[in-house]
Amino acid sequence: MIVYEGKYTDAKVMIDDIEETCAAQIIQFINHPAFTNPVAIMPDTHAGAGSVIGFTMPMTDKVIPNTIGVN
Repeated sequence: MIVYEGKYTDAKVMIDDIEETCAAQIIQFINHPAFTNPVAIMPDTHAGAGSVIGFTMPMTDKVIPNTIGVN
């Protein structure tokens, strides 16, 4: 498991090795003010057009459409 600590939340990636572009997308999320709840990234993760595949997070009053329904 990989754990990234961001400005607004943390992300747990349920695998030990991921693509650099995937990691960059995750880091971008957890440093954005819309992402305040804990983020979990599933083991089948890979970079996507607007969001990583395998992204999960409880949503609140802030939503970024690119993160919804990309899997």
